[in-house]
This record gives sequence, C-alpha cells and structure tokens, in this order.
Amino acid sequence: LDCGKTMASKVMTHEFGGFYNYVNGLRVVYAEDYAKTHPFATKDEIADSSGFSSRQTLASASKKLKQNIQN
Repeated sequence: LDCGKTMASKVMTHEFGGFYNYVNGLRVVYAEDYAKTHPFATKDEIADSSGFSSRQTLASASKKLKQNIQN
C-alpha cells in the first residue's frame, strides 16, 4: 500500500467502517453469489461457505451492511 499501519487503518475506518466490516462485506457479497449459483443450498451451508459461523451471524452482517449503505 506504500503507507504505514496507522494511515491504512484510518483509510479502512473512514471508507469501510473498519477492517472487519470490510471483510464481512466481502463475505456477504460472496454469500449472495453462492446462494444464486447454488439454489438448493441451505442457509447454514451458505453461511459456512462464506466464512460465517452461523446463518444468524450472516443475517446480522448483511443487515448491518445494508444499514451502512443507506446511511
């Protein structure tokens, strides 16, 4: 990135709400794509394949992401 940890952290926080929010955003997008390409997959399978510990965690991250997009 050609910048220090502090600057990278500030950019991640400003642009994405932090590193973990960024990663969870990527996971949510992957889960949506997985669900489209695997129409018979269970919600647990979708959550597991996208790196979430449960379907509830996926739902929570998805809800948070949608709220952040609206704001």
